[in-house]
Amino acid sequence: MSPFQSEEFDTLAVKAGGKEKSYVVPSAGKLAAKESPENADDFARNWHDRVLRMYAVDLLGKGEVPPGGEPNVELRVDYARGTRSVGWLEMGRSGSDVYARSENTAGWVKVATGADSMLREAPRVAGGETKEEPKGDAKKSEKKAEAKTK
Repeated sequence: MSPFQSEEFDTLAVKAGGKEKSYVVPSAGKLAAKESPENADDFARNWHDRVLRMYAVDLLGKGEVPPGGEPNVELRVDYARGTRSVGWLEMGRSGSDVYARSENTAGWVKVATGADSMLREAPRVAGGETKEEPKGDAKKSEKKAEAKTK
């Protein structure tokens, strides 16, 4: 989704879950919190590598809204080189699908399976807590509870 290479930016800001955290690229293949550039953050680097490798499976035109409605932006990443902005990326959900857009897309694009985990982990990268997805029996119990309240 991002047309630039990791060498083209030296800082990025991740906004998710009401939090924001800035990162620097101290050397190739490294990512560190801006406040402690000597301490590489492997979790954030791995997460961001997945963001950079994300790809679209369905392109929507300018002004076109996904079938599930306008996505609620849950994540924004801003990229810069020095003081110059070089790009941004936003992600959100529409129904059960995840969509993204950037300065280079005409509109929203549906992204491949796996993007949901990036959204769940984004608050942790932004300095907050990861949104956990219920697993197994807990997920079934949660769905039953939701059905009873409807």
